Amino acid sequence: MRYLRAPLAGPLVFQSAGQFHSSRAWKHTRRVIDSYEIVIGVRGILHIQQSDEPHAIGPGDVLVLVPGEEHFGHLPCEPGVSFYWIHFLCPNGSDL
Repeated sequence: MRYLRAPLAGPLVFQSAGQFHSSRAWKHTRRVIDSYEIVIGVRGILHIQQSDEPHAIGPGDVLVLVPGEEHFGHLPCEPGVSFYWIHFLCPNGSDL
């Protein structure tokens, strides 16, 4: 299991957040980002893979994507898929 350790000596740095909703079949683009991303499932199943680990994020599920690793939709999502996303930096933290 991997986890994020963030000491209280410094704050997390908020970048952006929102809710994604697709009314048609959709597949997440392939990309590498420089921030952490928290994904929270709202409706349907988000099919997303980071590095070699595929995930199926359903309502109430939470996934943290780490910076510097490729992530992408490994399967198409059904119409109506929806999730919240939050991007942040953790300048004093480390993921193990």
